[in-house]
Amino acid sequence: MPVEWGDWESFAGGVGRPLHEVDRATARRYFDDLMASRPERRRQLERLFALNDVAVGMGDEGVQALNDWYRANVEASPREPDRLAARWYAVGLDIGLYLGEAIIARAPGIDWQLWTHGRRDASYHRPVLAGFTGVPNPKYHVDPDQLVAVHGLA
Repeated sequence: MPVEWGDWESFAGGVGRPLHEVDRATARRYFDDLMASRPERRRQLERLFALNDVAVGMGDEGVQALNDWYRANVEASPREPDRLAARWYAVGLDIGLYLGEAIIARAPGIDWQLWTHGRRDASYHRPVLAGFTGVPNPKYHVDPDQLVAVHGLA
């Protein structure tokens, strides 16, 4: 069954190129705008799920329902089969934010950060979850948006 999109809209604060290519001030502006938009992004995503009869939530069953819906519906770009269709990167951003909030709810001490360590790091200038304890690498972080995209491509 095709996805019912309703009035879902993607995050409008993009910078028009990969974040690792922008200066720090632009990356910070994007990060701040994205963090401020989290409640609206969650509402947008939850409306999209409701339109498609998917019962999501921050608990295990809700996260599994989100995963199952995403896997069943995510699409590759018709022109570039090794990339997702553009809309799915935007949905992935919303899902990444949602999953990030689920992780934060389960693990106090984890928070969103603008990643500024190492220009060669795949998450450079991107919003990541950081603050993990008990890990060998003090710079350990998770980039939910990128992980969702990789999951979709797989």
